[in-house]
Amino acid sequence: MFYAQINIATRIVVAETMTHSPIEAEHMIEITEEQFGTTLHKRHDEATGVFTAPTAPPVRVLRKVAYLKRMTQAERIAIRAAGATNPVVNDYIELMNAVTDVVHLDDLDTAAGVHALEAVGLLAAGRAAEILA
Repeated sequence: MFYAQINIATRIVVAETMTHSPIEAEHMIEITEEQFGTTLHKRHDEATGVFTAPTAPPVRVLRKVAYLKRMTQAERIAIRAAGATNPVVNDYIELMNAVTDVVHLDDLDTAAGVHALEAVGLLAAGRAAEILA
């Protein structure tokens, strides 16, 4: 007998099991021998019994210049000026200088840097979210 163990909340298969005894549990779904080895990390549709690969979220990137243009000229000038005396701002500037082509909007360092600029007052309240949107 073959079983797929699912996360009840997400309906994603987290493990597969082969056993000689039946398993009666809400989080275990009996599968065929042909399905065994193919269901891991797939979503189980309870209504149809079909396993499908979950779709990956889209990668959100912008060309570096398009990203920087989301800030006003006054904001960019203030950020560069603050980089001379504030090591956190300087670190953000250095990270941006290291980027050669695109900025990943969902990158943790990108988000943290923009929120840090807002926290120190170089961007108005709410601007970080606008820039990362």
